[in-house]
Amino acid sequence: MKISEASRTKIIPGDKAEVYVRDSKLTGFAVRARRMADGKIKRTFLVIYQERIDGRRRTRKAFIGDWGDPWLEKDARREAERLLSLRQNGRQLISAKKQARADQTLSDLISIFFDEHVRYLKPKSQTDYSWLTKSIIEPTFIDWRISDIARSDIVIWHQRHKSKPYAANRALGVLSRMLSYGVEKELLKANPATGIKQFQEKPREAWINEIEMPMFIAELSKRQGPHAELLLFLTVTGWRVGEAIKLRLDQVDLKNLVAHLPDSKTGSITRTISSDAAVLISRQGHAIGHVFSSNEGTSGVGYKQVRLLLRDVCEKAGVTVISPHGLRHSAATHAALNGASLFEIKEGFGWKSHQMAARYVTKAENLARVGTQKTADAINIFGKPKASILKTK
Repeated sequence: MKISEASRTKIIPGDKAEVYVRDSKLTGFAVRARRMADGKIKRTFLVIYQERIDGRRRTRKAFIGDWGDPWLEKDARREAERLLSLRQNGRQLISAKKQARADQTLSDLISIFFDEHVRYLKPKSQTDYSWLTKSIIEPTFIDWRISDIARSDIVIWHQRHKSKPYAANRALGVLSRMLSYGVEKELLKANPATGIKQFQEKPREAWINEIEMPMFIAELSKRQGPHAELLLFLTVTGWRVGEAIKLRLDQVDLKNLVAHLPDSKTGSITRTISSDAAVLISRQGHAIGHVFSSNEGTSGVGYKQVRLLLRDVCEKAGVTVISPHGLRHSAATHAALNGASLFEIKEGFGWKSHQMAARYVTKAENLARVGTQKTADAINIFGKPKASILKTK
């Protein structure tokens, strides 16, 4: 009986979940009919053959595909003939579907990953994924078959970028997530990037200390315009620069000193603002749209101009040159130095965990300890001899 003839009959008896119908002309070619939970019959083409394993003959199956997905009997028969020919020549049987998956390159996976996953992320995350992929991942792996990418290859690639540990670690994370998505799509059996050790990253601790801060404020106060106003806001609040740039007037409740941020880095949150921050918001010269804007609220100020202005202010004030994010470090450190608790810093700066806030509390404790000892050494109530430096030949 041909498979096509069997397919038109009731081929699954009532007491069985599935049956195999073999083709009468092509030995090894068969179709499996399986009763699904909804009562429908699913038919799958396959090749059944014998293989000797550990001295014993075992029955093996190489699946071709489901009936109509996209296989019809004539197409499946040709694929079965190809597989059986490989088997006669002692070759491993790999179906056309599996072969197509094995031939997928990282370029193919990137297209799928960005179309089906990255496009639903926040705009900032999309930008980061795109930059890391094009700048660090693609130059090495773009034309590689994903099935050929081994763990050792990823380790060597990662080590090659050790001079920029932060970017290398972020790129490794993106590549790992990409390959995990390939596993989800059954393009890979396992993710070779799992568990690869990242580089040690030094925390970016640049900040404006208590001696520099008055000089910085004095210089910044000379500047006019929305970019300078934004920098003052960042200085007094410690907000993330992206949150401040996107802040809209309709998100601010000046009466209750709160701002509702629907799309912050940690999700939708409500942030308390100080009276100084409220004054900065209220004195902007427009009533709708973005708070800090060069065009009456139509759009927020540009990050590049903010960064350049900050550098100029730092240089003119003669203080440590920092990035806009450094103002967040400065605010958090000064809050800790002024006695803010771990919980107060965590809530005030919008961190999800206590770990980030603890860095600033510890830093303040260390600074206070150093300052206390310097005071004691200077007063020297016990008349301890001062250490002298001896030059050695």
